[in-house]
Amino acid sequence: MPSDHSILAWSFARVVGAQYNGIVTRVLVYSLATTVSASRVMAREHFPSDVFVGAALGYGIGGYVIRHRSTESAWNHMSVSQVHTPNGNGFQLTYNFAN
Repeated sequence: MPSDHSILAWSFARVVGAQYNGIVTRVLVYSLATTVSASRVMAREHFPSDVFVGAALGYGIGGYVIRHRSTESAWNHMSVSQVHTPNGNGFQLTYNFAN
């Protein structure tokens, strides 16, 4: 069974490493993922092959997320504005369904 901890750590490292291009950030997140993976083996919770497969799956999942993440946010189609009426003040939430 692949290590879930390794899958999560390596997918997180891949996404954060791609989002923030600094060398220090990449070293930090990949070191964290390596530490998580090594700790699972040293704690005898997984065999090294389980951790390796989990790391490969996590790295692949992270790559998928990077390639398919949405550049369009729902917040780009929404607006909030203040409304003044004879009955009092309030807020209006508007969503543009045309896009």
